[in-house]
Amino acid sequence: MTRTAIGSLLLLATSAAAAPPTRAEIAKATKPAVALIVADTRYVSAVCVSSGGYFVAPSWAVEDTGIGRPVRLVRNAGGTDEAVLIGRTVRIDADAGLALVRVQSEDPLPAVALGDDAGVQEGDELIAVGYPHPKPDIKTGKWEYAPCAAGKRKIRLRSEQDGRLHRLHTEEPENPFAGGPVLDLTGKVIGLSAVDASRVSRHLVIPVSALRTFLSKPEVTVTAAAVDTAKKHEKLTVRVELFSVPAGTDTQTVELFVRSDGAERRVEMKLKPGGGYEAAVAPFVKFDGPPPIRLEVIYPDGSVRGQTPDRKFRVGEKEYALGKVAGVRFGKPASVRLPDGTTAEGELSGLDDAAVTLGGKPLAVGATARELVILPPEEPAGGFRLTVVVRREGKEVARASALRFLTGSEPFGIDGMRLGLLTRPPAAQKAGTSAVVAGTDGEHYYGGRMHRFDAKRVRVSGARPEQDSAVTVELHSPHPKFQTPLAVSVFTPGLVLGVRPPKGKLLGEREYPIAVPHERLGFGSEAAGVRLSVEGIEVPATYGRFAVWELEVADGGKQVTRLALDAILYPESQSDTPVFVTVRFNSKYK
Repeated sequence: MTRTAIGSLLLLATSAAAAPPTRAEIAKATKPAVALIVADTRYVSAVCVSSGGYFVAPSWAVEDTGIGRPVRLVRNAGGTDEAVLIGRTVRIDADAGLALVRVQSEDPLPAVALGDDAGVQEGDELIAVGYPHPKPDIKTGKWEYAPCAAGKRKIRLRSEQDGRLHRLHTEEPENPFAGGPVLDLTGKVIGLSAVDASRVSRHLVIPVSALRTFLSKPEVTVTAAAVDTAKKHEKLTVRVELFSVPAGTDTQTVELFVRSDGAERRVEMKLKPGGGYEAAVAPFVKFDGPPPIRLEVIYPDGSVRGQTPDRKFRVGEKEYALGKVAGVRFGKPASVRLPDGTTAEGELSGLDDAAVTLGGKPLAVGATARELVILPPEEPAGGFRLTVVVRREGKEVARASALRFLTGSEPFGIDGMRLGLLTRPPAAQKAGTSAVVAGTDGEHYYGGRMHRFDAKRVRVSGARPEQDSAVTVELHSPHPKFQTPLAVSVFTPGLVLGVRPPKGKLLGEREYPIAVPHERLGFGSEAAGVRLSVEGIEVPATYGRFAVWELEVADGGKQVTRLALDAILYPESQSDTPVFVTVRFNSKYK
């Protein structure tokens, strides 16, 4: 159905020679490209502008979420083939009133064609497509989605700002289809409905010219394979995909900066024949001789830090190695400071052509330098940073960074989850002790603190005890013959966590994406789910992930004896920060 819908949209965009499409045909072809964003009590449409999964929505729909946070989009909401997509906000422009959300999809998604608003005049008829605001069911009180719909619009006013078209004003609609596309009678988008149903002004349209300006800034996606520690000096292929409307210019350049071991190198990326950019670079530099010296050059008006090869120099009659001293002060006489704090003075020679490497380029120390301070060597890095800079006509227009870790050195537990990682901990850090650690970086639930729940005595039973005085793992399984449980619950004096695999399956040692629960998707749905309550308050986690690193059962599956589990949960309220939970349970721990 997806490819058919894409074909229908392309047909509307390219069949100028044929008879113009009817309003019904335009609406039918456009609806598959429109999704419903569900956040708290906010319901707003979003439209796909690229088959690669980029959606545009009003900025207020995700402004409380922030960049990088998950966004729940429902396709075909209210239909029999309703599907939930989890995207992430990649850009918010409050001044333009627009936001960009990226959805990862294996299949291409239906996308609309952008038109031109230069010829749009007052009195022109338009077609608006989007989702009506849900209404609560009288019997159940639950919100029910209405199917995607279409309606007529007529322009009554064009308003300008700074000499440019700022908004289109239409006749007051019965339903504004907030966030949905507004199309001309050829089926091309000429704007975006700007407001939600709870606001007074429901007739504004953000023109497509503003949308094009918003989309002209490249959105950068950086991908690189995992790097094994033993191969950190071998070349790694880094790929960069850019999304913008238009796609790019002849003057566009893409640079890659690789930072590791305290140094940064620059690599120019090459355009691939099929699109995108690519470069091969070693994450870490292998030195044949001794590693470079880290130093700080002090000037009268500031300082710079970088690296330089080790070298010999003289102060007076004595020779020194740069890597064996603590610092050098220029002047007459010059002085050298040794690691033990002693100094020696005399005439300086051997550093006249000294240079420090910054960003992969040498910079002469210069005659105005006052002092060289030798810095201690950095600890061996367990990761490296890739930074991509996009320039057009020599001007920087986009920048993106990606942090990569060497295999086996990724942060695990709370530290890893703060970076969005669920990393298998080292064997010694799995279920060696009985503890539950939970917290959040924000003000909600744990108030930005980490809480650790330790248990001197741990009981494992098939039913929840009356007193939650210890960390307890409870087994829920109607099939005692299974050697692994269907679900696990963890109880502490201040936290209750339940995790469940997809319906009818057994919990295993793997990572699970969490189902997106709403009124029709509960804890026992077809997908994996999580329930969490903190100090008696249930956290309505709508999306996230959990991973079971270790699970050991006994007595035919009636008891859980060892459990290592991490979970990162995103509450339903977009203003709340993620909640992190890590469990290390061992029934034999004393």
